[in-house]
Amino acid sequence: MDIREKVELLRELATLKGDGSRILKKLNIPRSTYYDWKRKYEREGIMGLRKKRAVERRIWNRLMASECDRIIEIAKGYPELSCRLLAIKITDEEDFSVSGSQCIVY
Repeated sequence: MDIREKVELLRELATLKGDGSRILKKLNIPRSTYYDWKRKYEREGIMGLRKKRAVERRIWNRLMASECDRIIEIAKGYPELSCRLLAIKITDEEDFSVSGSQCIVY
């Protein structure tokens, strides 16, 4: 549904004195979605109904590219170390921690 259709639906359901559940069911729109649209429309107006890009969030345990590069650099400098020992060295000496299983990938 585009913004215009959402606004039209919200206005139509606001004028109904009865239950708008039948209309929502007929349009295959969950009531929770309707109330979400209604809340956004009341707070932000028409702009609240537009689709927004998902915010990219950093996953707390995912290594950053710079950390991956540093793991490779250290691993090349110490090829005799096992993954576990490499992880211990990185955790002790660098400003990030890593597990042995994360070192295997690199």
